Amino acid sequence: MPFVNRGNHRIHYRIDGKGEQTLLFANSLGQSLEMWDQQVELLRAEFRIIRYDHRGHGHSEPEGETVTVEELSRDTLAVLDAAGVGSVHFIGLSLGGMIGQQLALDAPDRLRSLTLCATAAHLPPPESWEQRAVTALAEGMEPFVDVSRGRWFTPTFNGASQKLVDAALNRLRRINTQGYAACCRAVRDFDLRARAGSISVPVQLISGSLDPSTPPALMKDLHDHLRGARYETVDAAHLLNIEQPQQICALVRRFVQST
Repeated sequence: MPFVNRGNHRIHYRIDGKGEQTLLFANSLGQSLEMWDQQVELLRAEFRIIRYDHRGHGHSEPEGETVTVEELSRDTLAVLDAAGVGSVHFIGLSLGGMIGQQLALDAPDRLRSLTLCATAAHLPPPESWEQRAVTALAEGMEPFVDVSRGRWFTPTFNGASQKLVDAALNRLRRINTQGYAACCRAVRDFDLRARAGSISVPVQLISGSLDPSTPPALMKDLHDHLRGARYETVDAAHLLNIEQPQQICALVRRFVQST
């Protein structure tokens, strides 16, 4: 199980597959790298794939109760350096997509393309993110489980794919509360609306048509800031990569091959 040390914590990452081009998948808040298992199975024969866990998620260690997206993006660069990779095609969902935007501005030479799934340049209100952090530290992760079931997956998927839904919710239960609180505060403070138009790498946006967490209107607003970006919609809620794995892989494959 490979780790890279950064500051006082260790970041867990994993490399799968083979291929001349490398994909890096960045997780949403409350998930570990296993959220991308279906993408790995469908793409590993064509690409080298890197996944990693955010602070306090999966097997990565937490460090305090506050962090910024800028700091999380530097964690990502540390993973790339440890893996010996110069540049990647970046695919990030929700918090992962925020990290991708930050990297595209601060380290564009490390990205060959950027696929942003179910994310935004700013996700208000800040008070709700602070309340999530406070709740996690006081009560643990269980209060988030039932509400996440309805926000992450459509009713149809909840009924038809119980095993995948339960796996995602169990990953949420296992998140370190300090790590979750820190990442909630990173989302709370994230606002790239004034800078997103300066992103120069090729961008693809993928929205879930039934996503209550980052509704299509937020994704369309981001799209308006990104000149020449592609915009796609799939029939899914927030964790669209789990609900529509074949479609997401097809969109990633097509976009990577065109850049």
